[in-house]
Amino acid sequence: MRKTSIFLLILLLGSSIASTQTTQWMNYTNGQSISAMAEEGNLLWIGTSGGLVRYEMTTGNTDFFNIANSGLMVNTILCITIDDHGTKWIGTLEGGLHAFDGTNWTNYTESNSGLSDNTVNAIVIDSCDRKWLGTT
Repeated sequence: MRKTSIFLLILLLGSSIASTQTTQWMNYTNGQSISAMAEEGNLLWIGTSGGLVRYEMTTGNTDFFNIANSGLMVNTILCITIDDHGTKWIGTLEGGLHAFDGTNWTNYTESNSGLSDNTVNAIVIDSCDRKWLGTT
């Protein structure tokens, strides 16, 4: 009897604690997974499997960029780096490298540049503003 009473007490306490939690998850992506983030002042740029998300940290406003509404060639973002001029350098899965200055998109692929592969996994910008890319 004592074991049953303890079990019921734990069950009741557990259910009352669980019901008082009000954790709410917010989905700020338009894809299934997040693969990259970069901070630019008040903005957080988030690379997802469904495109690029611009999240304004003070207001919570979001903008979504994908192949349907931007210069992205593919939706799967693998990495993001922002240079000193505010240009976002975005590496993608099989879509090459994209540069976004806030208005204009420029795409670099094997066919139009010296890019060795269209999958860009990593981007680093050195002190001379040179972009170093990791590809497959």
